[in-house]
Amino acid sequence: MDHQFEIVTDSTCDLPVEELAELGVEMVPLHVFVGDGCYLDQIEIKPKEFYARMAAAEELPHSSQPSPSAFATAFAKLAEAGAKQVLSIHISGALSGTANSAALAAHDSSVPVHVWDTKIGTSMQGIYIKEACHMRDAGETLEATLAHLEKLREQSSLVFVLDTLENIVKNGRCSRAKGLMSAVLNIKAVLHVTDEGALEPIAKGRGMQRAYQALAKIVEAKYGTGARLTAAFATSDNEEGCKECLEAIEKRGIIVDLQGTYSAGPVISTHTGIGLVAFSCVPTEMLYRG
Repeated sequence: MDHQFEIVTDSTCDLPVEELAELGVEMVPLHVFVGDGCYLDQIEIKPKEFYARMAAAEELPHSSQPSPSAFATAFAKLAEAGAKQVLSIHISGALSGTANSAALAAHDSSVPVHVWDTKIGTSMQGIYIKEACHMRDAGETLEATLAHLEKLREQSSLVFVLDTLENIVKNGRCSRAKGLMSAVLNIKAVLHVTDEGALEPIAKGRGMQRAYQALAKIVEAKYGTGARLTAAFATSDNEEGCKECLEAIEKRGIIVDLQGTYSAGPVISTHTGIGLVAFSCVPTEMLYRG
């Protein structure tokens, strides 16, 4: 391998397995439990199949982090292929123990491994991975790449709308959203990921359309009218909602360079339920130009 470092991530980045392979990124899947089965996220069960199984299941699905041995296998594979160093990019440690599992495996790796907690997840994690790949392929060092990602994180956002709060409240990922649960009033919550990597309600709207407008207002308040953002959506079977949300953002004079609209994977959807519309973004001017 000619790169200064190689990259490992986990399945919560919600980039398709095929795209990760093209990028040259090693992915370690989490586990998801739905119905009577346990599956490797994005490997043994794909998003569309999972949505159907979750809808038919009597109980809510749940997930678990990869074992340290799963990461040890990934690190050893890269070491055997000639990797000099490894950058391991993961979902927020406030939401999952995945980064901790990677860190435990890193201690015994035959090559140096730096575990980076994104303090976020899903489509924003995907944007970080693409940036890291761009810098790796340009011959940048792991240290320079980390420094860039840290600066990028300071200006990045993940804001999302949920059609249901049942999953996220009952799975314990955001107890503060419990007070917003109201099927009668059709209240839809807008949440964001805090600087510490936790989930927090930030706005609400009566119905999805008003929730999208509230999300757009939040984006405008942070970046300003006329801002140019590189962004990606993740959704649990609500592509039309992503289009409506994008329209609401662009109506506020914000230019969006969209990397893609991705299907939220089984693990992410376990905690968001069906209908998720997640908008991840960072100012385009901050992207690596090497």
